[in-house]
Amino acid sequence: MRHGYPESAIQDIIARSGLSDDAYILEIGCGAGQATYPFAKRDYTLLCLDIGAHLIEQAKRKCVDYPSVVFHQSTFEDWQQRPPYFDLVLSATALHWIRDEVRYSKPAMVWNT
Repeated sequence: MRHGYPESAIQDIIARSGLSDDAYILEIGCGAGQATYPFAKRDYTLLCLDIGAHLIEQAKRKCVDYPSVVFHQSTFEDWQQRPPYFDLVLSATALHWIRDEVRYSKPAMVWNT
């Protein structure tokens, strides 16, 4: 079992990224929702990707009260983005699993700069 993330880390991400209250967040490798939940409870809209069906089910249970959180079972490499783009692309502990050739280029392509 992994512990969640410190509240100060979540607050720092929000402050440094300049997220507005209506921001749209892509989370790559959401796992069981340790980083998902702190953003969900702040009413952000999230699209959360993970390859593990069991992990997604755990994350869904954590976020059952937050209908603006959507989960999709897929690798980041295979996931096909269509607009709108995201105000924040987040990967708490999964970025190193993404193939080198798309690890940084694909997040840059879906980020609303």
